[in-house]
Amino acid sequence: MDFIEAACKLHPDGRILDLGCGGGDQAKVFARKGYDVVGMDIAPSLIEFARRQFKKERLKGKFLVGDMRKIKYREEFDACLLLSGTFGFFGDDEDQKLLSSIHRALKVGAKAFIMFLSPRQQD
Repeated sequence: MDFIEAACKLHPDGRILDLGCGGGDQAKVFARKGYDVVGMDIAPSLIEFARRQFKKERLKGKFLVGDMRKIKYREEFDACLLLSGTFGFFGDDEDQKLLSSIHRALKVGAKAFIMFLSPRQQD
């Protein structure tokens, strides 16, 4: 997380969108540093787990059940994270739509940090 923070030139007063956040492990690291985190995952059980963890530690954050391809934010975030191989599985057209949605969600000059694992095996 320190690498992401440095690479994206983030500051603890920033707002981060964590798509495919799972149980909120990475979001928790940023929230502990003072970031305002919004996490989204399609799995309700993982979102509920993340909410419980944040409540238990009294961390600032919001977690939503949803499909990352349908985000509706506009210029609200200083960074967007897609970690743990959550990008690249939808096909070229859907991946492009997702990237466009991420671009709209970011403030001018903000960064997206995407950990890409190809679902297609290369020969």
